[in-house]
Amino acid sequence: MKILNRNYKEIANIVQSKAKYQKIMLLYDDSVTNEDITKLYDSVKDYCIFNKLNIQVQNIEEIYNGYRLLIFLCLADSFVGLKINREEFINIYCPSDEGILPFFLNDENVLSKQNDYMLLPKGIDVNILSSLYFNRFYNHIKDLIYFQSSDAQFDFNPTEITQHSVIETLNKVNADFEFKDIDIIKHAKIPYSLLPLVDYLLITAFDLIIDAVKSQTLMLVDVYKAVKDDDKLVDKFYAYYNNNCLINLINLNYQCLKRICEKSREKIVEFLFLNCKVKEEIDSTIEKIKTYSKYAEDIMCYLYLYNVFDK
Repeated sequence: MKILNRNYKEIANIVQSKAKYQKIMLLYDDSVTNEDITKLYDSVKDYCIFNKLNIQVQNIEEIYNGYRLLIFLCLADSFVGLKINREEFINIYCPSDEGILPFFLNDENVLSKQNDYMLLPKGIDVNILSSLYFNRFYNHIKDLIYFQSSDAQFDFNPTEITQHSVIETLNKVNADFEFKDIDIIKHAKIPYSLLPLVDYLLITAFDLIIDAVKSQTLMLVDVYKAVKDDDKLVDKFYAYYNNNCLINLINLNYQCLKRICEKSREKIVEFLFLNCKVKEEIDSTIEKIKTYSKYAEDIMCYLYLYNVFDK
């Protein structure tokens, strides 16, 4: 991702060099004013065939009718819900608030390898830090289970939070580093502003499982009550129950996993209550994560199987 200053001249330069006299599409949402659209149009109209589309009310399939370049001028929430094969286009991202993390990721929820363009907003997206603390822990466990090794680096020392330092930290993660929390808010339709709450609930859920394994107090969800007549879900939970890889991993590495989990949660808490609406959303967010984990086909399924969301 190429990081640029936020001004219309930068957009015009990209259009001139990458899509001159070709079709470009502005994808915007209701957070954008007519004045914003007019200024952007005036900056590029001499170099391209310009069109615009409100992604909250219009069909986005139009973008596949010969468009070369897409400009995203929208909130993170609007962007997360889009289903677009962005690899077919040159993409310019202009988030209309400070939420920038989703724009850096591809459909597999890892950092995109495309040479796209990010025009940074003024604010700092501290959700990136919360997300990194949870996902470092998550990727560490995932790698240990599936690959029997992990090169995760855990740094809990305080650092100065600036836009530059946050993006620099983000760009240091491995190419296969999965942002599981972004996948959850995407499918569970949880607002991006609640990402630190999602991270906190997830890290707490894993902490409960770690302690329950150590104390031998794991409790199963009432599977037949939960899945009713869905034989596929019954078979899936049976397979997960008989796969002891997570339990064995925790038993062998309890002290290390417990320390990392607790330290990660401490750091996430620092960002949790920056949003005053968090307390009002706890119960509904738990239910959404619980439903997601019920149908998950990875280690997230254990969170539902061992009933941690009802404790």
